[in-house]
Amino acid sequence: MELHNETGASVSVAGWVLQTDRSQNTVTLPVGTAIAAGGYLTIDAGGGSPSALPDLLRSDAGEIFIADATSALIDSVRYGPQAAGFSFGKIAGTWSLTTGSPGAANAAASTAPQSRLRLNEWLADPDPGFDDWMEIYNTEAALPVVLTGLQVGVSGAAYSIPVPAAIAPASAVQLLADRGSRQGDRLFLKLPSSGASLTLKNSNGDPVDSLTYGEQSPGATEGRLPDGSGDIVSLPFASPGAPNHLPAATDPALSEILVVNVNGDNAPWARRPAWLEVANPSSTAADLAGWQLRTIGNSTNRFTFPDGATIASAGYLRVWCDPAEAHSTSADSALNAGLPIDSDYSDWGIELVNPNGQIIDRITWGWQIEDRSIGRIADGSWALLDFPSPGAPNSGAAELGDVAAARINEWFADSAGASLDRSFIEFFNTSSQSIALGGLWLSDEPSEVGRRKWQIPGLTYIGGNQHVVFASDSGTSRPDRFLFDLNSGGEYIRLGKDDATTTVVESLSYGLGASQLSQGRLPDGSTSVGALNPTPGQSNSAAPGPVFSRHPESIAVPAGQSFELKVKSPNAVSYQWMRNGDAVTGATEDTLTITGASRPNEGSYTCIATNVDGSISSRAAIVSILYTYAAWAGEFGVGASSEDPDADGITNFAEFIGGTSPTVPATPAERAAAALSTGYRESGSQRYLTVDMTLDRHAVFSQIAGEMSTTLQAPWAPVAPVGSEVVGTAATGQDRVRFHFPAPDDSTEQYLRLQLKP
Repeated sequence: MELHNETGASVSVAGWVLQTDRSQNTVTLPVGTAIAAGGYLTIDAGGGSPSALPDLLRSDAGEIFIADATSALIDSVRYGPQAAGFSFGKIAGTWSLTTGSPGAANAAASTAPQSRLRLNEWLADPDPGFDDWMEIYNTEAALPVVLTGLQVGVSGAAYSIPVPAAIAPASAVQLLADRGSRQGDRLFLKLPSSGASLTLKNSNGDPVDSLTYGEQSPGATEGRLPDGSGDIVSLPFASPGAPNHLPAATDPALSEILVVNVNGDNAPWARRPAWLEVANPSSTAADLAGWQLRTIGNSTNRFTFPDGATIASAGYLRVWCDPAEAHSTSADSALNAGLPIDSDYSDWGIELVNPNGQIIDRITWGWQIEDRSIGRIADGSWALLDFPSPGAPNSGAAELGDVAAARINEWFADSAGASLDRSFIEFFNTSSQSIALGGLWLSDEPSEVGRRKWQIPGLTYIGGNQHVVFASDSGTSRPDRFLFDLNSGGEYIRLGKDDATTTVVESLSYGLGASQLSQGRLPDGSTSVGALNPTPGQSNSAAPGPVFSRHPESIAVPAGQSFELKVKSPNAVSYQWMRNGDAVTGATEDTLTITGASRPNEGSYTCIATNVDGSISSRAAIVSILYTYAAWAGEFGVGASSEDPDADGITNFAEFIGGTSPTVPATPAERAAAALSTGYRESGSQRYLTVDMTLDRHAVFSQIAGEMSTTLQAPWAPVAPVGSEVVGTAATGQDRVRFHFPAPDDSTEQYLRLQLKP
């Protein structure tokens, strides 16, 4: 930004403060700073000098304030979308689009008339908590267009853009429909989801463009294809500010996601984070360099695929999502996006975005089951899968139980002095099969209209004999938040199907309850209802004593690192942590901290909270200690993975994988457990070679790779296992795991060789 001294004398601006709409983006001009008569002072944004604003100026909209050393406001400006490569400057006292001339007189830029603008895309029925919007496109290929004074109309209501704003050549800008905001990219309008007419008029009131849209589907956009001139079509993915598009059948696509990884695959850095998979349906390799993964949630997090990231033709790429580990900046064999998709559900979706900023694929989800993935099935839809299959074709859709087995199991109405900070409703699955809750309607009204108050998001599941909890909130799309509140004086709760009459699945009425207590079924899923200690997400309890509002969470920890387990009980006076049923010495706070984690720290941890009315135990958190080869070798004091210091014929790496000691010769039972066994099976038209091996779940390695040949000679063709299953327990106590490798159906003889990579 630039300051101009219009007077005939030098002006000191020492101590003057410049600030943007972001409160932390502030700079105080240092002592000795002055502007000569008729001169200019340029202030950098995003620079590192004492006289520069620490952050960049926003390009979509913002405000800039200038105050003198006494905090008296000297000048300010509010602006809207900016055209890349152009500035706004004052010419004869009026804000005009300029060519950018820091330190010199402003020069007007050449512009095209507002008649070159077109209505290009719109969203009239957004997710809860988000704004309607429209997109305007500049059809002029070489010149920008100034938006100031443009009149935007919605079914007769009109708004004139009052701020300096512009759109670059052959570009689009998004304008949000928000009646309660002064931001420069906001329109004081709303877009009806039932349909409306949209108009553009230039600053003189002359018609520029108009269209009429019909009833809109939730979350769906419509727009012109191609931009600015084509027919109006339904667009599968919104693209505000980017070219409208329809994804090609050969584009990479999201294929599988595992959100809650408790006992599943280990990442190479010794944790069990969430992961997702991208598939390449094309017959040629896909170059992902410059593509992005972008979260959907309370905040937008991005990961850009580095140079060299590719997917083989008809192949699959697993991407780990571990925010506790640095994201990948090179095309490693194990990519980490560092995205926070986990059981917190503050992020509940993923977008796959191409280098042009276009969304190519998108998926959102609700409550997920531990160690179960969701993915695309044969008809292209998403479903809970039979089992995870990273790096391989997805397994089929899981068999689900009847939703009639779901019970409203516990409920809590928030009130003044309550022990929890929001109301909640807990469901319990009385069957042993998983149930799909997505699409069902939750309400606190029995009327025909009131039955459809909040719809449980798609891809929401509850495991067999498990609980899920939804809490009250407003203005959010979080999949674990229902958008109404419960009355502490008593009311009605209803779960209904997504059919013509919202057929009831489960309903109940409740009366006045104590402020510190919830109400629910005891035992879980039964017909007996009474006052309870609030236990959202775990088995109901009527025992007196303290209440847990936060339970410890299971965690996988790399050996040698520290970890914490935390609980929260608003009415407890003391705590005692337990490991495998035994008290942990000195662990009497609400937070348990372990440094230098090793095998003796593994186990099942609970916390006992106590007050004058009694004690209660938290639900258990399972702590697993994972070892890379380097950490394991350091603990045993051995060297390279190919060495055999105990001369038992089993290399260090084989001992690491199998869970035996590298310094003590293997017993006959351990030697037998280390052996591989192979097999063959058919499933439909697909044939598989199977390999059984003893696998220590503490051992972290990058991958199990396979190669197949028909002659035991080159060429060897790479092959990945399509799944694994625990088929027994070895004599050493470790899991016996079976891997399935798909065999080609065009030969009668196949050889498989394996490589396990540290």
